[in-house]
Amino acid sequence: MIPFQLGFRNLIGILVPGAALALVIFTCLDILFGGIGQAIARETGNTTGPLVVGFLLTAYILGSVIRLWSADTVDQLSASRAKIRLDPFKNKEGSIEDHLKKLLKCVAKTDVTGKTDEPDNEYFAALLKCAQKSDRQGGQQEGASEPEVLPATTAPSDNAKSDPQEPTRSDSGSERKDGQEQPLIRWAWKYDEFPYPVWELMKLRLYHPGEVFEFFERYERCFATGYRRNKEFFNYCKAVIYEAHEGKRHALAEEVQSAEAYVRFFGGVFWALLLSALALVLTAMSLLLLGSWRGTIGLSDWLIACTLLDAVVLVCAVAAATVVWKTAQFVRQKGKVKWFWWISETAGVLLLISAGVGAFRPELATAARMNFVAFATLIVAFLIIAGGRFRLSRLKEVDTVFDAFFLVQRTTSASVAGP
Repeated sequence: MIPFQLGFRNLIGILVPGAALALVIFTCLDILFGGIGQAIARETGNTTGPLVVGFLLTAYILGSVIRLWSADTVDQLSASRAKIRLDPFKNKEGSIEDHLKKLLKCVAKTDVTGKTDEPDNEYFAALLKCAQKSDRQGGQQEGASEPEVLPATTAPSDNAKSDPQEPTRSDSGSERKDGQEQPLIRWAWKYDEFPYPVWELMKLRLYHPGEVFEFFERYERCFATGYRRNKEFFNYCKAVIYEAHEGKRHALAEEVQSAEAYVRFFGGVFWALLLSALALVLTAMSLLLLGSWRGTIGLSDWLIACTLLDAVVLVCAVAAATVVWKTAQFVRQKGKVKWFWWISETAGVLLLISAGVGAFRPELATAARMNFVAFATLIVAFLIIAGGRFRLSRLKEVDTVFDAFFLVQRTTSASVAGP
């Protein structure tokens, strides 16, 4: 491995989130205990080497701890912000996981690509019809009544067609000739789990050459079953890619590592921003309490209001974290998703109000600025996951790994077969 060509991106992905969090922590400590910064300056004097080394070590340790947290939570939060205009399984029996399993079984059976002028529309209609047929057969075997059948076509209404603000292309590649996104692939895009076997196989069937789909169809058992939702097969694909060309550096391995480092970097930045905002709010509230206890800040309605607002913000943060922490497959729990974002939005509004209230009093200005910076960091963290942006980046990573795995295996097979 050449560090500044391959490992450098991973190093940056650890150092930058850790450095951001370390800078916030040191700043908060210096504000609470004013002698810390001066003491460090006296100890180092004109020699900045120890200070820089200590900061980098702290940043690396904090970044490594952040890296231990899985990107799955960030992925789930990001997917929860994606919108679906029409749920193809609305009012249908069964869980989201059941619908995904039925779609996965139907992908291999459904193929109308290249047979019509609009293969994507026909394909999704046939795929949905196959899944509904599985529902009916399952209900008849259990003696249940036949459920209501959804229309096979998912064409939008005339009003939707005439809306000039509708996007003409989706980032998932599910473009339709009438400029409207197919709800079925958007649904799979949102609810599938990493490494997204249902969405990937649907995409391979429709948008890739037939040989690519046939290649991965042989790995269906590894692809979409087992503990940890086939992450082991995904890791195996990466190992094969890295081992290609006898372990020597090559373009496909670099592309895979670049995509992985990109995702890990933004996942780390997201957690660093959240922890930084929490540290800033805790410091602001501690500063107010210490000021009133030491007598430097007189007790007043302004002080009490700011302290109470910060306390409520922290309570909301704990409640929101508890909702995510105790909710498996967060994006699929629609009630929990609404509850989480309602709490988060309430905390953000209260934090902004606290910053505004404290700005009117000189003795509360420092705490107000810290609250405002905390609010700004939360906005930046939200931008990372808003609209499914982080999930889109992770999907690109998965696409890169599977495409590279196919190319490596095809090249290996050709070299073994010989001329």
